[in-house]
Amino acid sequence: MRKLILTIVLFFPFYLAFAQSYDYYYVEFKDGYLPTDVQTTVNADQTLHFTMQNSTLATALNAKLIYSFKKAFH
Repeated sequence: MRKLILTIVLFFPFYLAFAQSYDYYYVEFKDGYLPTDVQTTVNADQTLHFTMQNSTLATALNAKLIYSFKKAFH
């Protein structure tokens, strides 16, 4: 029993140090529906705030914590 507790106590800090709490999403747009005039602003906590013509999409994106926004395929 002591070995189990010791193993857990030794393993737990490494788990916390190397665990990542990020979710990654891939968003695909239909042909002709690619948002244009996307403006991003970096907030104090390094998250992005989006402003664009499609206010519904901007609201959906701003509801999540987004740190990076880039084109996946060129």
